[in-house]
Amino acid sequence: MLWSDTQIKSFTMENDGHLMESAIMQTRGVIQDIVVDHDLILVKSCLTGNDSLEIFKNQQCVGLISPAPASFVFTDQRMISLTQNHRHIFSKNIILDTVSEPFDPTLTETPLAVMISTHLKETIDIFDSNQHMLPAYRTFWHEGIYYKILREHITENSIYVKRYDRNGEQKEKILTFNDSPFTDIASVTPSMNTLFTGGARIPIHINFTPDARSSNVFITNEDNNYFTVGQSHTASQWIILPQASSIEFDIHVSESMAASHTIQLTENTQPQESITIYKPIRNQSIEENNGIDIHYDISQQSSETFHYASICLTDFNGQLIHEVLTTDPQGHVHLSLPEISSQTNMFVKIRAFFGDTYRFVESQTGIRVLPDLKKPHIKWKQSFYRMMVGSMLDCSIDIDTQEEITSFIQVYDQDNHLLQTNEKSLSLGVTETTKTLSVLAWVSDASGNTDSIQQSIDVIHPFDFKISDDTQTFDVCLPDVGNSWFARGNILIDSKNNTRFQLTADILSMAHIGNDLLLITGEPALIRLSTQPIQRKDYLKLPEFFHKIIVLNERVYMMNDTMLYEYQSNTRKIIPVDLPTNIGSLLTILPGNDRLILLSTKGLWMLDLEHQLVYSKSGDFSAMAVTANDLYVIDSHSLLVIDRETQSVSQIETNISAERLMVWKNFLFALSGQSQTLWVFDCQNPKQPQFIGKFPQLSTGNVSNAIIANGRLYMGDDAGTIIQIVPYEHLPLVKYQSSHAQGYIEHIQVSGGQGIAAAGAYGAMIFSLIDGHWTETVYPSPFGANIHAVASHRNNLYLLQPDFNQLISLNENYQSSVLYGGEVSNLLILHSDFLVTSQDENLIFIHPKTLENFSIGCNDTIIAMASTGQYIFASTLSNGIIRLGPITTPIHPSEIPQKTVSIHQKPVRLMQGQSDKLFYAIDQTLYILEHNVQSLDFDDSIDCLGTDKGSLLIGVGENIYLLETEKELPQVPRHLLTANYPVTALDMDNQTIIAGLGIHGIAVFEISLLSVNASSSMDFSRQSMIFSSTDDLPLKLNTPEGINSVNYLLDDTVIAKTTTPPFSFNAPVPATLHNGQTFHIQAIIETHSGEIFTSKAYTANVYTQSLPENNIEIELFINNDYLPLPVNIHSAVTSTIYPISHIE
Repeated sequence: MLWSDTQIKSFTMENDGHLMESAIMQTRGVIQDIVVDHDLILVKSCLTGNDSLEIFKNQQCVGLISPAPASFVFTDQRMISLTQNHRHIFSKNIILDTVSEPFDPTLTETPLAVMISTHLKETIDIFDSNQHMLPAYRTFWHEGIYYKILREHITENSIYVKRYDRNGEQKEKILTFNDSPFTDIASVTPSMNTLFTGGARIPIHINFTPDARSSNVFITNEDNNYFTVGQSHTASQWIILPQASSIEFDIHVSESMAASHTIQLTENTQPQESITIYKPIRNQSIEENNGIDIHYDISQQSSETFHYASICLTDFNGQLIHEVLTTDPQGHVHLSLPEISSQTNMFVKIRAFFGDTYRFVESQTGIRVLPDLKKPHIKWKQSFYRMMVGSMLDCSIDIDTQEEITSFIQVYDQDNHLLQTNEKSLSLGVTETTKTLSVLAWVSDASGNTDSIQQSIDVIHPFDFKISDDTQTFDVCLPDVGNSWFARGNILIDSKNNTRFQLTADILSMAHIGNDLLLITGEPALIRLSTQPIQRKDYLKLPEFFHKIIVLNERVYMMNDTMLYEYQSNTRKIIPVDLPTNIGSLLTILPGNDRLILLSTKGLWMLDLEHQLVYSKSGDFSAMAVTANDLYVIDSHSLLVIDRETQSVSQIETNISAERLMVWKNFLFALSGQSQTLWVFDCQNPKQPQFIGKFPQLSTGNVSNAIIANGRLYMGDDAGTIIQIVPYEHLPLVKYQSSHAQGYIEHIQVSGGQGIAAAGAYGAMIFSLIDGHWTETVYPSPFGANIHAVASHRNNLYLLQPDFNQLISLNENYQSSVLYGGEVSNLLILHSDFLVTSQDENLIFIHPKTLENFSIGCNDTIIAMASTGQYIFASTLSNGIIRLGPITTPIHPSEIPQKTVSIHQKPVRLMQGQSDKLFYAIDQTLYILEHNVQSLDFDDSIDCLGTDKGSLLIGVGENIYLLETEKELPQVPRHLLTANYPVTALDMDNQTIIAGLGIHGIAVFEISLLSVNASSSMDFSRQSMIFSSTDDLPLKLNTPEGINSVNYLLDDTVIAKTTTPPFSFNAPVPATLHNGQTFHIQAIIETHSGEIFTSKAYTANVYTQSLPENNIEIELFINNDYLPLPVNIHSAVTSTIYPISHIE
């Protein structure tokens, strides 16, 4: 394994001895050391200033302990560890593997060593009979991995080999060998009386016969003793030849002299070669702690063999300090310098050896070495690359010395005007007139040594926070589409501040269930309210107090400080949920797609719907927020981003404390009532949020209940502060443009701060958002040519190479694999879980994970493709546009319906799908196909199309137009921007537009947030629209970004509400629907900006051949049946096979 910084590269050794890269692993901290133990990789790393232990298995991080233990052992399904301060011992339950392979090591004898081979994945210890561990080294020998023990380290004829597994099981085997000495030298290299040049350094090899048994091999002459390095059959050592006529030396084996040897010597001949030392230059001054870089070139004039070069550092008297041997005739090496107390002169000497006699040429240069003056070094305590208008810029420096120093920080604007200066830290308000900031820090010690650093900051203006004149104090808030519910004490208020209901006790928590509200009150009680009209529907006395309620797929969960309960509405029972024993006190809970996400005083926990623990992350977290793909959690020193699918973790140091995290569009807000501050992070690259703003004095108290609703931020503090988030309107800004031509850009895909462009014969360009700035790289050989279409999904990129007849995939580390081989066109799209390309008249579907593929014929050559929800549209050369679908799971290619939906005089070569709509262009006309066909005319021919949620980009020459697809079709297209060159490809991700400019590379534009939209379309891909009466309706959105709350309707009746991304919900088919009945499903969304959009109505049917048997038992209760109290009627289902969905 090789490692550097935070990356580990793993290699396996092939049978021919060469190394093959097998995996790349990314650690959370900077790697300090690595130990391999069977199938585990134990990594000591530095994470947020602490030594941590990261544990990898099968290339995945399966454990993190921070700070790292001082020592630890595995035993009996536990890991027992000792803390760094040696004060505590901890025992953790873990899953340990027992090694099942039989333990069968073998021993092979060689003249100088014994070689032990065992199973590749085994880790063994080797002892003598006194249980003293023997020095064994893993080595490659005879096309295998062996442990080598030199005979000189073995004092008896038996070896004890032990294998331990982490479950505490031990296996032991005793191996014996012949330890009687037998000295039989086969040859010595070089042979007797060979001629060499005096002053040369040559290798001596003592070769033994296969049946020899030898130890302690060394060479002596009258001046020196040379101990040899033993291999299996050969003992070797370098010796320096004197300036004499000959040299004689003796060979001693096993404490006895075994042979004598003579080498003849000659004087060094006039060299034909020369050595040039480019660096260091003569008399160059170098500080001791920097080391010395030596750049050299050895020119060879003769045909004689160049053996090696000796590169030495000597003191002024010629005494050797450091030496490196190299076989490279030109290059550079780095030598460390010794510690000195005063200025010293030293020499760099290079001697190169040639020919059979090892004649040599040499060169030297002098250097002046200076003592380390311990200069002060400074760094920023936090780095800023962009900062919002209206925020506070806090700058401070860390200085690595305790000595007396002088320092300052200065901030300049774009006109080099000094805005503020201070000694070690400063705070500056960022104004709208400032375009860029330059921050300079300088330090000097008492000796006059200085250091300085400079940071450039772009001033950005995505939106403003404006405190509203309105106020709203509340204890609990629940968003809703077009409305919000606020609880103040025992009073329920809507978003217009109207009192809607008054209870007898304070409201502690609220949740949506269908079109009703579930309230936990301080009686304690659980109350269900109908909202249209508002009235009490049910009441349940609770056995104890709860402070949080959520609904996950019609399942109701309630939480107090220590326990989680599920409320079963059918039986009216409250069932405790088993939680991990070490979970600590519960802080809050969120519903995931199919997960319960809990935050406690000891970390983050995810449970599946069976209440089994599927993921945990220990930490002292104070708040969390979720998006469709990621989970954000924060502690006092860092912000963590956890991928909801893979559980991979990214960490960003923040050094802020927050009680609330909230997502708004592609931004993350962190709120603290204690410091009365709001921090803003840009999440365009969701795995690397970037801090862009600090806004103090926006709250006056507890903000743990703050919420975004109706396009506004309700702080929930003592003053009832309401903050309007107002996007700033500005013209599109050019954020990046390629500096030179790189192929011809044909196709672009961008998502989550990363994109890829197909550049034809040139290959592919990968562009990424790093520290707020876009950079591009060219995907390298051998797959970097003839790429004509691309696609991306989460962390994977897909590249189509029709000239090479293949489709390849790149993972997040840019490791490539071939997904499909065969003839393909230059068309590529994503549809549900499949990549789709074509070949002549066939659509080819490829599953990127299983590599399953199949084809569907369209009876005509396919020239364009697009995906929309359940359908794929294929434009053909002669037969118009064909709609294929609905495509449902399981897929039966021969049964997928096909229908011609449009035939034009010209074939359609430009198509783009978006959720429920198909867009295609012919010449200067854009057509929109949904329920019917609409059109929009432009001044010139349309060259390309691109989409994002709720938006369509149209490229016409150098002009880019924007169509907001959730709104009415305008009569005149909205011109967005003009590029420097004709636009050949387009894509959009939030406020970022990536434009392909043909041979001129790419351009990145940033548009106003006012032009960023959301989509209400639902996702029924792979889903049959025929349901049985016992099915669940899978309610989810196609693109769940930029949305605050969602209502799902069945035939105009709300059946589910959700306010947590990804806004998915499994609702049972209502029992009121009759067999064979047609019904319609719709979604109504409220965006983060407060806009409301309604999706189209999706048609579905209920069909069951026969109703399943179900013996239902039910009890009826009627209480309080006297005036003036209302009659309380409720039922309890005591027996049922299927969930009860409707009771009258």
